[in-house]
Amino acid sequence: MAIALAQAGGIGFIHQNQPVQLQAEDVRAVKRNKAGFRHSELNVRPDTPLGEVSALLRGADTDVAAVTSDGTANGVFLGLIGVNDFYLGRHSPDLPAEDRIRPAAEMVTAPSGISLQDANSLLWDRHVYVLPVIGDEGRLESLVLRRDYLMHKRFSSESVDADKRFLVAAGINTRDHEERVPALVDAGADLLCIDSSDGYTVWQARALEFVRDKYQGQVHCGAGNVVDGAGFRYLANAGAAFVKVGIGGGSICITRDQKGIGRGQASALLDVARERDAYAAETGVYVPLCCDGGILSDRDMAVALAMGADFIMLGRYFLRPR
Repeated sequence: MAIALAQAGGIGFIHQNQPVQLQAEDVRAVKRNKAGFRHSELNVRPDTPLGEVSALLRGADTDVAAVTSDGTANGVFLGLIGVNDFYLGRHSPDLPAEDRIRPAAEMVTAPSGISLQDANSLLWDRHVYVLPVIGDEGRLESLVLRRDYLMHKRFSSESVDADKRFLVAAGINTRDHEERVPALVDAGADLLCIDSSDGYTVWQARALEFVRDKYQGQVHCGAGNVVDGAGFRYLANAGAAFVKVGIGGGSICITRDQKGIGRGQASALLDVARERDAYAAETGVYVPLCCDGGILSDRDMAVALAMGADFIMLGRYFLRPR
């Protein structure tokens, strides 16, 4: 989801309700993808049975897997195997993948360091759909896909960093942030946000202070959630890079039931937006607002932006069946 959002010009937040190292690995998984250079997600060993390869291809909703010496994304590249390379009605499911692969020696590949423009030219000039990029010792570095080229032409505003890797953000909390934040930053997180239903607390101010003192502006951290001007000003003064607005309006939020606090999303957004503008006029510092909650349709997005939101959290919007 985070990769898909970045391709479309947005940014995904990897959730913090998991162990630190798992969250950091999710961040790395996004950062391994450059715009146009795809980290190989489906890889098999040469001795993997065709039956298993078939199941993996179906489960991953893709039509090709990389075959590497050790079955990892950066193993020695041996070739590709896809749905058109074998048929279980003809080939035994016990046959090893190496019996049906397209060998690396017979494929068009590219060297490490090739530009995306040259890689795309190879795709079209040599009539191939997948271009493996090979690094030191013959190890697979990345894949360039023709479908990604076509996607880029359709969605030309990817969110990328200076190295053309997709942007990705991460949620943190106020309990283990001294451990979690460094791991996420080391993994490549471009933005952080304190994930809490009630942001008007000293604990969030302390977490913001930790990020500010440790990284000196190199990493930005948002905070929230709040529903009034006082909560916004408290977090803005604490150094929040942006503030999330909304308590009780989210699809799984039970704060109103458990704590008896919250507010209608429109009222909250209007109030906080007024305070944001007043704060900017007084201090010269504009702190953007994220509308978090109550977004069910395209119409709701338009209303939130008209009421002062600078950007929008779209969890329930993506979850809602269409």
